[in-house]
Order: sequence, then structure tokens, then C-alpha cells
Amino acid sequence: MARLVISQNERLLLHLLETDKYRDMAQVPMTLCQEGIAKALGTKVHNVSRALSPLEADGLVTDRLSHVQGARRRRRTYVLTEKGRVAAEAIRERVEKSKAAWQEDGLTNELPIGEILRRASVASGRVPSILEIVDTARRGGALAPSVIVRKEDKTIPDSMILERSHGRPMVDRFFGRVSELSSIMEALSSESTSVVQVHGMPGIGKSTLLSKAYDALSGKRALFWYTFREWDSEEVFVETLAAFLSDLGCRRLARSLKTGTMISDMHPQIVGDFRSVDAVLFLDDVHKVADRMELLLTMLIDAVKASASVKLILITRTAVHLMPKHASEGLSVEVGELDRKSAKELVASAEVADPDELLRAGHGHPMLLNLMIGRGAGSSRRDVIDYFDGEIYSSLPASERRVLELLSIYRNAVPIDALEDVEYETISLLRRRSLISEQDGGIWVHDLLRDYMVSRLSAKMKGEAHIAAGRYCESRPEAECKLEALQHFIKAGRWVEASRVAVVNGDQLAEEYPSETHSLLSRIPEGETGEVPFFRLLHLRGRLLEGMGRHEEALADYESSASMIPEEDEDRAMVIESIARLQAETDELSKSMDAHQEALALYEKAGDVDGMVREWLNIGVVMRRRGEANGARECYGKALSIATKAENRAAQGACLNNIAILDWEEGKPGDAERRFRESMRFAHSAKDHYGEAKVLENYAQLCRSFNRLDESRQLLLESSDAYFRASDVSESKKLRAQCAEIMADMGRLAEAIELCRKALSDRALRRRKGLLHSVSPYDSGDTHLILTLAGLLRMSGDHAGATALIREHVRTAEDLADPVLMAKLKLEQAMIAEESGDLAGSVTVLDEADEILSRAGDREGLIAVHMRLGTVREKLGELEVAAHHYSEAARHAEIAGNQKARLIALDNLRATEVGD
Repeated sequence: MARLVISQNERLLLHLLETDKYRDMAQVPMTLCQEGIAKALGTKVHNVSRALSPLEADGLVTDRLSHVQGARRRRRTYVLTEKGRVAAEAIRERVEKSKAAWQEDGLTNELPIGEILRRASVASGRVPSILEIVDTARRGGALAPSVIVRKEDKTIPDSMILERSHGRPMVDRFFGRVSELSSIMEALSSESTSVVQVHGMPGIGKSTLLSKAYDALSGKRALFWYTFREWDSEEVFVETLAAFLSDLGCRRLARSLKTGTMISDMHPQIVGDFRSVDAVLFLDDVHKVADRMELLLTMLIDAVKASASVKLILITRTAVHLMPKHASEGLSVEVGELDRKSAKELVASAEVADPDELLRAGHGHPMLLNLMIGRGAGSSRRDVIDYFDGEIYSSLPASERRVLELLSIYRNAVPIDALEDVEYETISLLRRRSLISEQDGGIWVHDLLRDYMVSRLSAKMKGEAHIAAGRYCESRPEAECKLEALQHFIKAGRWVEASRVAVVNGDQLAEEYPSETHSLLSRIPEGETGEVPFFRLLHLRGRLLEGMGRHEEALADYESSASMIPEEDEDRAMVIESIARLQAETDELSKSMDAHQEALALYEKAGDVDGMVREWLNIGVVMRRRGEANGARECYGKALSIATKAENRAAQGACLNNIAILDWEEGKPGDAERRFRESMRFAHSAKDHYGEAKVLENYAQLCRSFNRLDESRQLLLESSDAYFRASDVSESKKLRAQCAEIMADMGRLAEAIELCRKALSDRALRRRKGLLHSVSPYDSGDTHLILTLAGLLRMSGDHAGATALIREHVRTAEDLADPVLMAKLKLEQAMIAEESGDLAGSVTVLDEADEILSRAGDREGLIAVHMRLGTVREKLGELEVAAHHYSEAARHAEIAGNQKARLIALDNLRATEVGD
């Protein structure tokens, strides 16, 4: 067989053709930069630069400045022109017709490369790069499924060059450390060295040195920095690491967290994720948690040794004993005092009266030298705390001391305005004296000085500082600030303020931080909540537990809350309503009905119109779920009558929306449509954006059911806008995804794909990063968009694009702990595998979806999965197994009351039996 001949320029054009899908993205992967191209082609960057010049001169390639994942600044990226795309596609067509050796089932055959690509895709469950096939063919080697699978394990997508840092210090000035930095960088590039330990005395510059190394690696490898804090738990760290790995497309660790796996049992998942990424992990202040997290650190070190692509850096005051036994696998670097030349450069960078005396007294300790630069040499001391105690603290003005005290109380770096009415000149002076430093999130005090300051504070002073911090955080609108306020007031023992913050901001805290909020609330003692009744805290605790899916515990807190309220108290209705709602969610409809009726009676006695309307609607919903349509209509009518008398337009709109749904279900679409329109008018006039969004959504579904697709599309867009006005960006994105589905049904596939892409890139629809905490920018709305877009790409025949989208560009439903969305994702993956010819792979993924949905009790999802399994099993010729799945689909449809799905499943079942 003749060896395939292809030039370097042709390989470069093929690479750009495969990355052309990224050209219009707001943020592109590193694979479009010269470094990424060089990595893909297995050559040097300067060779790529030389090759690109004639291609640009010939009008085949163009360059531009783009935002690149993992890079701090915009980088020059390269894409094909229209002329270049035509040329690259001609090269690909020629290459696909060329033949190469394919080895399968012990036989070696010459096959066209296009056919090898198809078979390799089936074998590995992914669409491999054509360059992988071409390069093996050029060397005259034989390709086999096992080779493709190994390549898949070791291939690091260029889009995975991203950075996540939690507590990394900024580097203002850097002197010396040439040999230490060189040793560290050399170890990171070595194949044998897996772990680097950097240790040294407090304040010697360990974090600064490694932050410099981090900057040097920026844009070249995936980077993760985590600074441990005394209060950190294994769970907090592992969740943060899992989120980073998920963003890299490796979700074994995240999946094990969602399934409740003990951290001590997560070693296989960590090893599996580490084998699939090229990353450097920086763990700072390891000494703070080394005793408590010894097992976890050992697991990380073992996983890094097994990965061959992940490097681990431990930054600690004292050397840990967990390093690899073989010296070649681990490097230990002790950071000591600066050499005299470097110390002299540091001192020379500032104007001091007596640099020689300062050098003599500072002994090359960077923090001590910086403190002396701002203060003066004083008496000769080697210890920073000794110098701070004797030369600085006692002479600090009260205003500066107050700043340091407050900063020492905060758990994280904070903005300057967190320090009450302090003058900026005070901040500037403290910074020049190296008493405070900067991070991405604001200003902070080095741990060494923080510990010193806290140790000098009396219990009263600590309490006052926590109170001041709590008041500042409470004044901020962000949910994470409300959480910090709650934490500070609890630290100060100010139970009344803590209770107020919790109750007033309960909605925000329940949505963003249910777990930590619940933990903090559990520390507030009964009888210490002031004007806030303790039953309100119990009610909030129940809401938090309900949001976390812990329904039994939530119900217990709701019932405890109700037991504290007198029978006649109007507040009791609110708690009883929560009990009834939770019972309805768990299908305890009879108990729910009794509780709703009790809440209704209490609202009627109190004359609470809103409560009465809400409860009549709730009772109607329970009746409708029990199949009592007439009773439901009567309840909705009573709710509407009360809302009309009270001239509550928003409530009137909600009542009409429920009646319209009932009309629709009873086969009266004309009445339903009329009421939907009337409901929309009420919601719009009342500026009830959320209510308007719900009505528009329901009306759109009605239009869709009658194939009025263009009307449905327009209504969904309006609903999406209304959800956005109601500040529910997640629902807004879900509605845009539904709109894209309808556009696809209308044959407007390209427009539907573009709609999803725009929604995903729209910054207005992205969650903001928190000020004091790391907040995920993704929500379930993004997952809906990704799933829809993946389906649209699959429909368009772009299986590679769909697979890449699912694997690389979204934090999936497993990160959001949403089992139904996770199952939908797997269903989409299964359909891609099925259409690619990988029927066995499709069955495997569908079985996983079946397991997830069975645990979640989602009947509608189980119908879809079993119908798909039946179809795939039929294609495999397994008619008996297919019949079983169709039977299961019919059973789930009957339980769910989905008569249409049941009939379709039974038809398929009969067809299978006939075929048999």
C-alpha cells in the first residue's frame, strides 16, 4: 500500500477546517492560536508561523484578535477564508478517498480513510480528528479501535486551557528566586515529576513565587489554584475541584458527588478525571488542613502520579510527609531568604534613607524587608511577627489599626468600601507598607498578620468587628453578601440580627446557598431571636431542606414550626400551606387537600385576600390532579370571584390562566384561548411579569398543539422576554430553547441553531460572578439550550458538533443536580450514538438514563427512554427485549395518564409481536 502523502500546509488547512465551527464564537479555544495549531500538528510554534504567512498571502487564511479561553488578554487567532474553506474541503475529500490499513477482529484491510473515520467513530464513541487518522496513515501504521480509544483517553481538547483561581495573590513586584522558579518550571515540564512541594517560613514569599509560575503558565495549560482556609471542609474543596474538572469535560468526580459517594471512595473517579486533562493544580496553605485532609491529599498525589498529565504543587509552611517515595516523582523546594543581590534589588526599588542598615536588619526576608521599607529598619530582628509587634503595631494610628482589625475578621478579600468610612489615603499607606495586599476580589491581610491581629483582639473587639462586617454585608444586595452578614452576626452572637437577616433575605439565600444557610441557622438558639418568631426560622429551614430535596426533614421542620403557632394565629396559615404544597409534591394528595383546606380557613378568618385566592387555586390544582374537573372549576371560580372583588388584577390573571388550562384539558380550546388572552391582559396591566410569562408560555403550548407554529414561536419569544423582566433568566433561556425547537419543526433549522447560539453567548443571560464567593455562571436554562442545540446539530447531520457541544462547552445537569435534565442529556447522547451506528453504545447510555429516571420517579422521561430502547433493540434484532421495553413504556404512560404515548407504545408492541 502506498503511503499517504500530504504536506504540512495541507495538514494545517485540515486543522483549521475542523476548528472552523469556533470562528464566530465570542470566546474561542486555544486551538485557533499558533500554540494550539502547533500542538495539533506536532510541530514548533515558529514552524506554524512560517507556514501561515504564505497561506495568508494567498488569501486562504485570515487572522484577528479574539478572546481566548484561559488567556488574560486577547490573542491573535487564525481562521479560513471562504476561499480557504473550499481548498481545505477539497483536501479533505481527496484524503478521505485515500486508503489506509484498518485492523479489526484480527483482520487487516485497506479501507478508504472516510470509512475508517466512520468505523473509528463507532468504536470510540466520538468523531476523531482526521489528522489522527492521517498521521498514522502517513507513517504506514495500521489503525485499530483500541488505538482510537487510547487516543481519546490522552487527547486534551484545546478548549480545555482554562483557569480557575480561588485566593491567588496578585504579583506586584518580584525579585530573585531565579533558581527556585527554574526548578519548579523544569519539574512541571518533566514527564517523571508529578508533585512539587514548596515550603518555607511564613511570609517568605512562597505564594508569590508560585503565583509567578501560574502567570508564566497562563494560556498554555489548564490551571487551578485553591488557597485553603482553616474552616474549609473536604466537601467544599472537592466540590470546587469537581466544578473545575467538569468545565474541562471530565465529570466522574462531579457525578460521584451527586450520587452521595463518600469522599474516601472517590479515588477511582479522581484518577479517571486526571487522566483526561492537562492541568497544573496549585494548593496553597496546605498546612492548615494537612491533618484533617491527609487521606484526600494522599488520593490526589496518587491520582496525579497515575495521570502523567496533571501536576500538583503543594504550598505549605512545613514539609508534608505525603510526597512520592521515589525522588524522581517528586520535587521539594524550600523557599528561604532572598540572596543579597535580590534583596538589594528589592530595597533599591524603594527610596530609603539607609539601605545598608535595612538589608542588614531584614536578613533577606521579603515580608520583613517590605515592612521595613515602609517603616524603617529599627532594631535587628529576623522574625516578622517580632518586628511587627515591636516596631509597627504599637505605633499604628487608631484608623490604620481599625482597618487591619476589620480585614482580619473577613473570610475573604473584600472591596475597599467594606471598611466603613476609611480614607483611601489610609489604604494606600497600608499597602505601601506591605501591611495589606490585593487579590482579584479586593484587599486582604496576609495570614501571618491576620493571625496576629485576631490574637490581639479581645472578645468584645472581635464581636464589634464582626458586627461592623455584618452590617456592611447586609447593606449589599448580593446573596453571597447576605450569607456573609448571617455568618458575621452569628460569630458575634447577635442572634437577633442574624434572625432578621435570615428571614428578610430568605428567598435569596434559599436559592443560592441552601446548605450553608441551613448550617448557620441551626446554630441560632430558640428564645434568642427577638422580634423574629422562632417558628419563622424553622419555616425557613424547612424551605431550605425542601430546596435540597430533603423532603422528610423539611416536613419535620414545617410541622415543628406549625406546632409553635396557636391555632387561631394567622401566621399558621403560611406554614400549613407549605406543608400542603410539599405533600402535593410527594403525591400525598389526600393529606395535601386537608392541609390546604385548613390553611384556607385560617386565611378566611384573618381576611387575607391573597391567601384565600392562592389556597382556592391550590385546592383546585389538587382536585384537577385527582381527576375532579368540576370541583377544580368551582374552586377556580371562587378564587376569581374573590380576586375580582378585591380588584387584584394579578390574581385575576392567575385564576383565568388556571381556568384556561382546565378548558384546554376538557377539549374546549376556543374557551381556553379566550381566557389565556384575558389573563395576559390582567397580568400585563398589573405589571406581573412572572404571571404574564406563565400565561404566554401556556398559550404558546396550546397553539403548538394545534400546529399553529408561527404563533407559538412568537408567544414563546414574548414569554422569554417576560421571564427576563421578572429576573428569571433560567426560565427565559428555557423558553428560547423551546422556541428553537418550534423553528426546527417549521423547517427553519439554521435560524433555530443561531437562536440557541446567541442565547448561550448573551452576557445579559449569564449569571454574574459573586463578590465574596465563587458562583457558578451556569443554570438549568443553559442546559436546556445546550440540549436543544445538540439536538438541532444532530438533526442537521453535524454529529461531531453535537458531541463536542455536549462534552466540552457546558456544565451539564450533573453539576446542577437535576436528574431529569441529566437523563435528557443521556437520551440525546444515545440518539447521536444510534445515528452514528453505535447501537451498543446507545443502549448503554439509555440504560443509564433509565436508572436515573427510575430513581427520580419521572414517568414521562421513562416513557421516552423505553420507547427509544425498544427502537434500538429492534435494530439489533432483539425483538423480545424490544417488546419488553415497549410494554414498560405503555405501563409508565398508563400510570402517568398519557393516553397518546400509551397507544403509540402498544402499537409498537403489536408490530414487534407480528414481526416475531
